[in-house]
Amino acid sequence: MNKQFYLKKSFLIVVSCFAALNILFASTTPRWRVAFQGSKDVDYYKSIAVIDDDTIYVVSSSSKVMKTTDGGVTWATTNLPAWSGQPRAICFPSAGVGYVAGDLTIAKTTDYGETWTAIAYTPATNITSAFATSENTCYFGGVAKVYTTTDGGLTFSTSTTVGAGPSIVFVTPNGTVYRAGGSGGIYKSTDGAATFSANINTKTTIIKNNIPSIYFSDNNTGYAIGLQTTSPYINSIIKTNDGGTTWTNYPLGSTSTVSSKGPNAVSIPATGAGYVVGTISNAATDIYIRKTLDAGLTFAIDTIGAKQTDYYGVAVTPRGDVYVAGNGNILTRKVVEVTTQINNNDMGSVTGAGAYYAGETVVLTATPNQGYEFEKWTSNSTDISTEPTYSFTATSVLHAIDAVFKVSIATSADFQKENSIISVIGKNIQFPERTGQFEIYDTTGRLIISGKTGEGTIQINNNGIYIMKVETAQGSRVQKVIIK
Repeated sequence: MNKQFYLKKSFLIVVSCFAALNILFASTTPRWRVAFQGSKDVDYYKSIAVIDDDTIYVVSSSSKVMKTTDGGVTWATTNLPAWSGQPRAICFPSAGVGYVAGDLTIAKTTDYGETWTAIAYTPATNITSAFATSENTCYFGGVAKVYTTTDGGLTFSTSTTVGAGPSIVFVTPNGTVYRAGGSGGIYKSTDGAATFSANINTKTTIIKNNIPSIYFSDNNTGYAIGLQTTSPYINSIIKTNDGGTTWTNYPLGSTSTVSSKGPNAVSIPATGAGYVVGTISNAATDIYIRKTLDAGLTFAIDTIGAKQTDYYGVAVTPRGDVYVAGNGNILTRKVVEVTTQINNNDMGSVTGAGAYYAGETVVLTATPNQGYEFEKWTSNSTDISTEPTYSFTATSVLHAIDAVFKVSIATSADFQKENSIISVIGKNIQFPERTGQFEIYDTTGRLIISGKTGEGTIQINNNGIYIMKVETAQGSRVQKVIIK
């Protein structure tokens, strides 16, 4: 039987290989970038609202709303209505509708933040937080009160008095409303913030001061931050895995010299990679940005490239980009995607691809399968390394790296035992009468044809150099042949 194979123009099929998230801390390259620079001690950027990976809103104490639609590259500024004090919180239940609240005022936009109008309602107390679950339903945290609208701000209801001090509101996907505030209080409502439970914080000996931020990643997993009321003012985060029934303390690894300085905001999504930011205790040496990779169990200082200032808000986008709002500036830390492609998936594998933060070290490792060897790494058709392990610093939004493998070429002496494995006459390739499998590759490592040996002659009509691999009961052999 004579099999003919005509080599036609084809495209390389690549296989993407993604590894698990692998964040390393060895690089000293700046990880944080100043996305927007305002005026320190004038523009206190307080609160952040995330619409998607590229659309972010930030509210300033100077009665301005900052908006980016390109992931923090450029920002547009919109003025808020006249404010008796300062705005403190912003939320967007949809791309077009948003709320800003603060000292005795609530404003609303229905045109994607282009214009803002004050709502004809004056809350009895200053508002420090806002959380919207729909365009019409929004909860506003006041002093020992929660104000709720379910009709887009036309009317409001007021909760019973709950705890003391400012109210920080968070609503879980199942509609449970949590209110955190003064004296380490955390309260829970299952009736739309009409009434609240008694204090469910089981760690009031750990967090006694006002709780400035509370965050839930799902219906049961939540975090609250604060510090003790007595020196040395240990900074802590407490975590619940059962909807607030029990809480566990995890120190943030820092103390404050005064009780007014410490953590201000927490955001830890379901991925477990999140941040706590705060007010610096020592203005000469400290920047309060703490990062966790294990859902709050441990924290590390993460400040390379950050400005020396106080930070009040933090948010993580669905992609994992981080935005931090502070005194005079807005920081961002972008997630960098590292992808790898292999010229032939059967020849080997690659580890180390995945999501990294800008400035962190990426280590890619290529491992050839038996009968093959690693040749080189390329990017945009440019050779970048011939070492199987390749390290670099993640610096851009995307790093696309190609791993090139090839067939191992054995010495000619290997094919002198018994008889040559392959005989070539013109354009015809004849295999020995032994049961086995064969594969034929071109010099790029692309598989041309495969099949069983001993079934006749293979004809290749295109001139060139080819690598023949044969596996029989006697072992695996590889041979280079020239068709001309």
